[in-house]
Amino acid sequence: MHHSLRTAPNDRVKALTVAVVALWFLVALGGSALGVFDSNRRPPIPLGAAAILPVVTFAICYLR
Repeated sequence: MHHSLRTAPNDRVKALTVAVVALWFLVALGGSALGVFDSNRRPPIPLGAAAILPVVTFAICYLR
């Protein structure tokens, strides 16, 4: 029984990780389909934010 208590949090972390990555993919796909990342004569700020914000968020959560 002690073993199952140890693996339960790992299963939740895995499920949360999969959900976050899937959500990130869907938001990026939707933004691409809507033309959010088109950078005609302007800096690609939305594209940079889509790439950097999830990494920074992960780092903050990991360090906590």
